[in-house]
Amino acid sequence: MNKQIRFMVDVAIFAGLGLVLDLFAEMYSASLFPNGGSIGFAMACIFIIAFKYGIKGGLLCGFLIGIIQTLIANKTAGFNAITVFVQIAMDYWLAYTVVGFAGMFSSKFINSQTNKEKNKYLILGISLGVLARLLVAGAAGWIFWVQYFPQEFLDQGTIGIIIYTFGYNALYLIPSGILCAIVLIAVNVKIPKILAEEECEKNIDIK
Repeated sequence: MNKQIRFMVDVAIFAGLGLVLDLFAEMYSASLFPNGGSIGFAMACIFIIAFKYGIKGGLLCGFLIGIIQTLIANKTAGFNAITVFVQIAMDYWLAYTVVGFAGMFSSKFINSQTNKEKNKYLILGISLGVLARLLVAGAAGWIFWVQYFPQEFLDQGTIGIIIYTFGYNALYLIPSGILCAIVLIAVNVKIPKILAEEECEKNIDIK
């Protein structure tokens, strides 16, 4: 299969799978996170593409998931059209896209000689992706959703707002990151061909 076609097919498949996993996670997490967010495996799909094709592939996969999420989401803060556009861009497009920064460790992962070393770069990449999403989600919460924060945090001023917005998002992103790390480590050990060098086509020219 042509490398470019292989890349597009993989991104489309994992973006679709990531969306399904995200929607499923939201179904059982809605009661735990009424203001949005869920604990699940959706980011694992972005991480797989990020380690397989590098940072460009990861960013594209995350962006596609965010775009599709926009089409089915109905949560906005009730602002004017321009503000809603920016809010959606941060909450969905950017928040999912930055997970793809895990691909910064793709080359080191692929060039590692042992599973122990590979797993180390998997954990580092996943940590980076989760941290990037946490920063975006936390900032979006501060900018667009602060009026919905508990009053006790608002009474503490900026410190209280920071604690709540980043703490709230960390409650679901950190467990999700841990689950994704477990999944990718298991994939690397049990089904290495999914992330193997011969499968990843690292020199693909992504236009």
